Amino acid sequence: MDSRIPATPHIKGYHLVLFAENDAGYRNLCHLQARAWLEGRYYNPRIDKELLRQYQEGLICMTACIGGELPRRIVEGREEDVQRTLGEYLDIFGRDHLFVELQDHGMAEEKRVNPLLAALAA
Repeated sequence: MDSRIPATPHIKGYHLVLFAENDAGYRNLCHLQARAWLEGRYYNPRIDKELLRQYQEGLICMTACIGGELPRRIVEGREEDVQRTLGEYLDIFGRDHLFVELQDHGMAEEKRVNPLLAALAA
Protein backbone atom coordinates (compact mmCIF):
# COMPACT_ATOMS: atom_id res chain seq x y z
CA MET A 1 0.00 0.00 0.00
CA ASP A 2 1.29 3.44 -0.89
CA SER A 3 2.10 5.52 2.20
CA ARG A 4 1.27 8.75 0.37
CA ILE A 5 -1.97 10.51 1.13
CA PRO A 6 -4.41 9.87 -1.73
CA ALA A 7 -5.31 12.98 -3.72
CA THR A 8 -9.04 12.38 -3.88
CA PRO A 9 -11.65 14.73 -2.46
CA HIS A 10 -13.54 12.00 -0.56
CA ILE A 11 -10.43 10.89 1.37
CA LYS A 12 -9.30 13.61 3.72
CA GLY A 13 -6.06 12.07 4.94
CA TYR A 14 -5.01 11.85 8.56
CA HIS A 15 -4.17 14.23 11.38
CA LEU A 16 -0.60 14.43 12.67
CA VAL A 17 0.93 16.77 15.26
CA LEU A 18 4.46 18.07 14.75
CA PHE A 19 6.52 20.25 17.09
CA ALA A 20 9.86 21.92 16.49
CA GLU A 21 12.50 20.74 18.95
CA ASN A 22 15.13 23.22 17.79
CA ASP A 23 16.01 25.69 15.02
CA ALA A 24 16.40 22.91 12.44
CA GLY A 25 12.96 21.62 13.40
CA TYR A 26 11.47 25.08 13.02
CA ARG A 27 12.98 25.44 9.55
CA ASN A 28 11.71 21.98 8.62
CA LEU A 29 8.19 22.82 9.86
CA CYS A 30 8.30 25.92 7.66
CA HIS A 31 9.37 23.79 4.66
CA LEU A 32 6.61 21.26 5.34
CA GLN A 33 3.97 23.95 5.71
CA ALA A 34 5.02 25.69 2.50
CA ARG A 35 5.14 22.44 0.53
CA ALA A 36 1.75 21.37 1.93
CA TRP A 37 0.09 24.58 0.77
CA LEU A 38 1.93 25.03 -2.52
CA GLU A 39 2.34 21.46 -3.78
CA GLY A 40 0.14 19.17 -1.69
CA ARG A 41 -3.03 21.21 -1.69
CA TYR A 42 -6.06 19.32 -2.88
CA TYR A 43 -9.03 20.83 -1.03
CA ASN A 44 -6.79 20.92 2.06
CA PRO A 45 -3.02 21.29 2.43
CA ARG A 46 -1.30 17.93 2.87
CA ILE A 47 2.04 16.20 2.98
CA ASP A 48 3.07 12.59 2.62
CA LYS A 49 5.51 10.36 4.49
CA GLU A 50 8.16 10.80 1.84
CA LEU A 51 8.20 14.52 2.61
CA LEU A 52 8.19 13.80 6.36
CA ARG A 53 11.29 11.63 5.89
CA GLN A 54 13.00 14.45 4.03
CA TYR A 55 12.26 17.09 6.71
CA GLN A 56 12.10 15.08 9.97
CA GLU A 57 15.24 16.51 11.57
CA GLY A 58 14.49 18.48 14.73
CA LEU A 59 10.82 17.48 14.79
CA ILE A 60 8.79 15.79 17.49
CA CYS A 61 5.74 13.87 16.30
CA MET A 62 2.52 12.96 18.09
CA THR A 63 0.16 10.43 16.53
CA ALA A 64 -2.78 12.83 16.96
CA CYS A 65 -6.41 12.38 17.88
CA ILE A 66 -8.83 9.74 16.63
CA GLY A 67 -8.33 11.32 13.19
CA GLY A 68 -4.68 10.25 13.15
CA GLU A 69 -3.49 7.40 10.96
CA LEU A 70 -2.60 5.05 13.82
CA PRO A 71 -5.92 5.43 15.70
CA ARG A 72 -7.84 5.15 12.40
CA ARG A 73 -6.15 1.85 11.60
CA ILE A 74 -7.19 0.54 15.03
CA VAL A 75 -10.80 1.74 14.58
CA GLU A 76 -10.90 0.03 11.19
CA GLY A 77 -9.63 -3.23 12.75
CA ARG A 78 -6.58 -3.37 10.48
CA GLU A 79 -4.10 -4.89 12.93
CA GLU A 80 -1.38 -5.59 10.36
CA ASP A 81 -1.62 -1.99 9.17
CA VAL A 82 -1.42 -0.73 12.77
CA GLN A 83 1.98 -2.38 13.22
CA ARG A 84 3.19 -1.26 9.79
CA THR A 85 2.06 2.32 10.39
CA LEU A 86 3.73 2.47 13.79
CA GLY A 87 6.90 1.07 12.22
CA GLU A 88 6.85 3.74 9.52
CA TYR A 89 6.54 6.56 12.06
CA LEU A 90 9.27 5.02 14.23
CA ASP A 91 11.47 4.76 11.16
CA ILE A 92 10.88 8.42 10.31
CA PHE A 93 11.11 9.99 13.78
CA GLY A 94 12.76 7.40 16.04
CA ARG A 95 11.69 6.34 19.54
CA ASP A 96 12.79 9.59 21.18
CA HIS A 97 10.76 11.80 18.84
CA LEU A 98 7.51 9.86 18.41
CA PHE A 99 4.75 10.02 21.04
CA VAL A 100 1.47 8.13 20.99
CA GLU A 101 -1.32 10.58 21.82
CA LEU A 102 -4.27 9.59 23.99
CA GLN A 103 -7.40 11.70 24.25
CA ASP A 104 -10.59 11.16 26.21
CA HIS A 105 -13.50 13.33 25.16
CA GLY A 106 -16.05 10.68 26.04
CA MET A 107 -16.22 9.30 22.50
CA ALA A 108 -16.87 5.57 22.20
CA GLU A 109 -14.09 5.25 19.60
CA GLU A 110 -11.57 6.81 21.98
CA LYS A 111 -12.59 4.49 24.82
CA ARG A 112 -12.04 1.50 22.52
CA VAL A 113 -8.79 2.75 20.97
CA ASN A 114 -6.98 4.26 23.99
CA PRO A 115 -6.07 0.97 25.71
CA LEU A 116 -4.63 -0.33 22.45
CA LEU A 117 -2.70 2.90 21.85
CA ALA A 118 -1.33 2.74 25.41
CA ALA A 119 -0.17 -0.84 24.81
CA LEU A 120 1.53 0.21 21.57
CA ALA A 121 3.27 3.09 23.34
CA ALA A 122 4.61 0.73 25.99
